Amino acid sequence: MKKIRFNRIFQILIPLFTYLFIYQISAAIFNALVPAGWGSLICLTFAALFTLPFSLYQYKKALVVRPSKEFDLKDIKIDTGLIALTVLSGILINIIISHTALIHISGGFSQADSQLVDGTVPLMILTEALLVPVLEEIVFRGIIASLLYQWYGYALSMIISSLFFGMFHFNIVQFLYSFIMGLFLSFSIDKTRKIWIPIVSHCLLNLSVIIFTIVL
Repeated sequence: MKKIRFNRIFQILIPLFTYLFIYQISAAIFNALVPAGWGSLICLTFAALFTLPFSLYQYKKALVVRPSKEFDLKDIKIDTGLIALTVLSGILINIIISHTALIHISGGFSQADSQLVDGTVPLMILTEALLVPVLEEIVFRGIIASLLYQWYGYALSMIISSLFFGMFHFNIVQFLYSFIMGLFLSFSIDKTRKIWIPIVSHCLLNLSVIIFTIVL
């Protein structure tokens, strides 16, 4: 029993630490190498590109249940419904949190937010609406949530994976938002076993935030 528990902890911690250390360390290295005039967002772009192959490899090796078909026209209503539910819920939650006092008192959020807009619009879309969502979904839903679902079922899978997802954003504002959205994203992969559904949901949600940022 102890061996099984240790093995399960190992299967969860390895992809988390791989994501944390490779992404954070590579971002710090690129930040030191990239000229100041390029902006800090490009460091996250390079870090995501550098980390993605490692996480993809771990996802392919992970002992998770995968669907017989990733795309099936018979499931199109359910799949698109889950995406729509997640994106619309995320927009609503984002609006609610943005009107709270937390965004004004969280120094960590201010720092993270300034880095995310320190680049051109195409770079913001590439990084925040494509690379980072793909990377995060592979780690937190493709590996973590999927493993937890097989071992402990829906509830613990959604809660634990979402807690990790929130904590890895390192500030209270993004923790709350990421934890809540993690529940929706985890539910979609637990329900369908299809990794592309939370990926598309996350990409569209981040794209909507970028559009709102530009317009407002």
